Amino acid sequence: MAERTLKVSIIMPTYRRPHTIGQAIGSVLAQTHADWELIVSDNAGDGYRFDDPRIVVLDSRGVASAAYARNRAIPLATGDLVSFLDDDDELDPTYLETLAGEFRSRPALQMVKCQMIRRGELNETYGTPTVLVRRPLATPSWEPMWRQDRSYFQAIIDRHGLSEAAGTLAILPRALCRSGVDPTGGLRAGGL
Repeated sequence: MAERTLKVSIIMPTYRRPHTIGQAIGSVLAQTHADWELIVSDNAGDGYRFDDPRIVVLDSRGVASAAYARNRAIPLATGDLVSFLDDDDELDPTYLETLAGEFRSRPALQMVKCQMIRRGELNETYGTPTVLVRRPLATPSWEPMWRQDRSYFQAIIDRHGLSEAAGTLAILPRALCRSGVDPTGGLRAGGL
C-alpha cells in the first residue's frame, strides 16, 4: 500500500502585483510534490482566476495588509501542513517534497525551516517562505508590524516549546526558495 502524502496549504497574500504573481504561482505549479492547495488572498480585488482547481482566490479587500490577508486565508487551509508564500517569492521545484519529506520521516516535527536567497544573498532568518508548519500551529495571529514573519514564527516556537533538541523543529542548511524578487510595490507599498 502506498504511503499517504501530506497535503500542503500555501497561503499567498497579494496586492497589485500582476507582474510577479505569475512567476510565484508558476513556482508552485512546478513542484515535484503535487498534493497542495494555494490560497491566494487578494488584498486589491484584482479578479485573478486560475485554471488549476488547487488554486483558490479569496477576496480580502478591506485592509491593505499582508497580515490581514494571511489571517483571512488561514481558516480556509485544509492541508496537513501550511506554508506562506508572498507574491514576489519563488520556490525551488523540490521545496514541498523536501520539507514535507522531513515531516514524513520524523513524525514528531512541528516546524521545518530552510534557507532562502533574498535579493541575491543567502538568508537564514525565519521568514516567508522558509517555514512549513503543521496546520494546527498556523493560527490567524499575524500582526501588521515590521518583520511580521519573524515575529509570527518565533511566537509559534515559543508557544509550543519547539526545538531541534526535542525533535520538534528541523533546520535544513539548504536554500529552497527566493524571496523579495520585487522589493517595491505590492503590500510593501500598500501597508504591512
